[in-house]
Amino acid sequence: MKYLVLVLALFSLHVQAAVLGNDSYAASGAQFPDESSPEGLPEAIPCLEIPISYATSELMLHCMWFHHGRTLTEWSQAQNREIRYPNSIEGTCANGKCLVQGRQFGGYPERRKFKLSLWYYIGVSSDGKPVAYLKDHGPSFGESAVSYFQAGEKLWKFYETYGVFPQKQELLFGQLYKGGMEQFNRDRGTVAHSSKATAKSADPEQCLNAWITAYHDDVGEDAIIVGEQLDEWKGWCGEGKLP
Repeated sequence: MKYLVLVLALFSLHVQAAVLGNDSYAASGAQFPDESSPEGLPEAIPCLEIPISYATSELMLHCMWFHHGRTLTEWSQAQNREIRYPNSIEGTCANGKCLVQGRQFGGYPERRKFKLSLWYYIGVSSDGKPVAYLKDHGPSFGESAVSYFQAGEKLWKFYETYGVFPQKQELLFGQLYKGGMEQFNRDRGTVAHSSKATAKSADPEQCLNAWITAYHDDVGEDAIIVGEQLDEWKGWCGEGKLP
């Protein structure tokens, strides 16, 4: 509730822009989460460092899972009316803290203004790039930092899960990942090659045990494993595949 109060305090309604934003979300073909809670949102998203305006070289952090915002609506029992607010907040990162009216939303080592999706806080990826983590996830909540590519992959899968039109997915995603789709595909190829090399160098017995463990984690410790399944996993291990 405090999060919502802060957002409402920051909100200045621009009807034309809001309507355009909401229409763009619908035009993507997706049925995105309503953002009334963190449920369904990607656990991490990539941030972009972009110029604040065409007239300056000063950079800002753009940490949003869609390229621009939209207006959300919610019924307020206390006020007995519908309230409207944006799905993003704006503030400044300085001295290692990213603040909005005195409240901290993560941190970043360089001074930057920022725009951030609701329910997220700003952080740094395992490879030193700006990312945003979902509330209750990431380093501030005891989890390991993700790489910039991993944050991008989570956003990509989020688009797939909620049904962004295939012909629009690359365009939308490319606006949110440093280097666009070309760089994302390069990063994806690098990670796949590295994973395959690691798998091929793994001990066959360790590889098979990894598949067995993953199977039991998925269906339960008491699940019976038949010989055909073991043979299939052995074949996968020979191809360099790991669970």
